[in-house]
Amino acid sequence: MNQREAFNETLGLAINRDYINNKLAHDDTDMAHFLEMQRKIDKAFEGGMEEYFTDAKLGRWLGYLQGVLVANKCLTLEECKEINRRWA
Repeated sequence: MNQREAFNETLGLAINRDYINNKLAHDDTDMAHFLEMQRKIDKAFEGGMEEYFTDAKLGRWLGYLQGVLVANKCLTLEECKEINRRWA
């Protein structure tokens, strides 16, 4: 599974759905935190340090992102499943 692309697609949907203005989000669940996660992933892959992001770690980060977005009603569980299937 290309979890990096699944992460990027999930984050893109959150941006398109204006999650940045979610009033329930706090420091660990706000858009700034998710964008920082994406920056760290991209930096590692572009800098030749992709071994830092094992499949397990990327899976945890993707699951965290998708779980928070589902809990905050930005995405549905079915949408997350479809994204994951697309990148399987």
